[in-house]
Amino acid sequence: MSDLFETQNEVTQDDCDTYAQNLVKGSVTPMPWQGFHSYTLLSNSGLIIQFRSKASPLDSSTTKLAKQVHGHLAPATTYHGLMPNSSVSVWVMIIIAGVGYLFTASTITTAKLDINPGAGIETERIGQEQRGHRTRKERRIYKEIRVRKKRRFYTGYGPQERGEAILYGL
Repeated sequence: MSDLFETQNEVTQDDCDTYAQNLVKGSVTPMPWQGFHSYTLLSNSGLIIQFRSKASPLDSSTTKLAKQVHGHLAPATTYHGLMPNSSVSVWVMIIIAGVGYLFTASTITTAKLDINPGAGIETERIGQEQRGHRTRKERRIYKEIRVRKKRRFYTGYGPQERGEAILYGL
């Protein structure tokens, strides 16, 4: 089960279940896997409701960027404020069809070995046909993210100073 309820005493699992049922006006079920400092529920209407500790917040700008870059592979995410009298945040996401990354991450490889008699050994990229080609805008965004990560790594700036480092070209 989620460690959210072990790391804070402001809300209980029942509080979250009731809040989520009222929010989506329907029944909810805990997801079979739970994240770090969060509690995640699935509604019968296809929405995911997630309660997050202040120790593990989501950033709205990051969720918007993920949706912009990855399109249908990232969920539309909406912040619904804090639980009453607590610091636990509430997020609602539209469920995405397919198998979740956590379920497949341990089995995914970047290449598979295909031994073809008479043709030798070939390496084939997995998922290339599903991934498609990135647009110019997506390539620009990915490049900017890589540049920002490098600047942060080489300058040693933390989240507070990162904006100034980028602003002044450090």
